[in-house]
Amino acid sequence: MIKFANTILLGFRNSFTRQASFNWFVVVVIGLLIGHDGIGVTSIVRELGLDPRHYENMLHFFRSEAWKMNKLVTTWVSIVKENAPIHMYGVVSVLIGNANKQFSLP
Repeated sequence: MIKFANTILLGFRNSFTRQASFNWFVVVVIGLLIGHDGIGVTSIVRELGLDPRHYENMLHFFRSEAWKMNKLVTTWVSIVKENAPIHMYGVVSVLIGNANKQFSLP
């Protein structure tokens, strides 16, 4: 499972212009995966046992210009198409999800 998660996360590397931003992306994703209270950056820092001084650094990640949401979404759709079954409804690809997040497909 860890090897698969690593492969998926590495698939996002080209979506970032800076290695540091990609590293924070991995930290954020892992924090969200293991977190349970959904408070945001505070819960990620707490769940991962990070030094509280990293709180500000993580906030900078969300404001960084080293990544663009549309590139992340495009990469995510590509990764899903490669690794998950896609259901077709006519000519429309339907991705099955848990309704927590919604993005329009490019």
